[in-house]
Amino acid sequence: MTFRGSHERISGGKARSGSRRPTGVLLVLALLITGSMVLLPLAGKVSAAVPALNGFCGATSGTKSTSCSLTTSGAGNVIIVFVWTSSGTPGTPTTSGVTYSARNTGSTAGGTVSEFYATGVGALSSATVSDTISGGSSPKSGIIAFGVSGITGGPFDPNLVTAPAATTGTSGGSPSVTFTTTGTSDFIIGFLGQASRTNPTAGSGFKKITVHFTTGRSVAAEYRTVTSTGSQTPDWATAAGAWVMLGDALDTSPSDVPEFPLGVLPLLLVIPVMYVVAKRARPLRPEGATLLLLAIPIVYILIGRRTLDVGRVGASK
Repeated sequence: MTFRGSHERISGGKARSGSRRPTGVLLVLALLITGSMVLLPLAGKVSAAVPALNGFCGATSGTKSTSCSLTTSGAGNVIIVFVWTSSGTPGTPTTSGVTYSARNTGSTAGGTVSEFYATGVGALSSATVSDTISGGSSPKSGIIAFGVSGITGGPFDPNLVTAPAATTGTSGGSPSVTFTTTGTSDFIIGFLGQASRTNPTAGSGFKKITVHFTTGRSVAAEYRTVTSTGSQTPDWATAAGAWVMLGDALDTSPSDVPEFPLGVLPLLLVIPVMYVVAKRARPLRPEGATLLLLAIPIVYILIGRRTLDVGRVGASK
């Protein structure tokens, strides 16, 4: 009788212990799902760097050669150079230790403007940015160069694989270039070369970087930063004589940073833990097993799909 009672108490203890197992599984799974919902989405939310103007210079010349001295700070800068000539073709700019690529060009009766850029440029200290015009008849020339920090994109907006087409005019007006951006943190640029020695007014919301003059000519650049996608229109309030304008956008949106398919992370991290919990809790009662199976699609729907979408955006760029 005494043995039987002890056996019953032991059996009863096992039964009570077994009844607690599904509760333990429920608690652990609840903690896993809650923790994943809080922590894993943060992996896809990479803060955007703030784009900023980082040094500029400019000059004009009555000859085919012109140069200016550029100073920037920090590493990883993008350098933009606009070259204007009254006739002939702008050459590729030169700066010691920097390699430029051609980006865009436009021509009108007042001359030709070309855009060049370089990426990943370290700090420059009074670096000479020079250019020489090829061809033409007694060309006048102008150059504006500036650095932009905080660019983490391509470096141009993902919707501007091809640079926006130049716009031109022959008798003044209000120059503008319109294009659409998809980056959520862009540095918008406008450049104007005109056959008039006047000081143009930057467009609404834009800041003039610099303006330079030579006989009967002037060159000017402007910029603004935006945090929304859609139509962008760098413009100038007025122009005089024949003019040509270029516009562009450098990208530093957060979605440029993640390239790993983050939607995989919840499954990689959560499922092995759930497996260990389930293995230790054997034998699972029906409700515990059912919850374990349901937890996988729940975790993916709540977390995985969201972070996977962020990963796709980054990879698509």
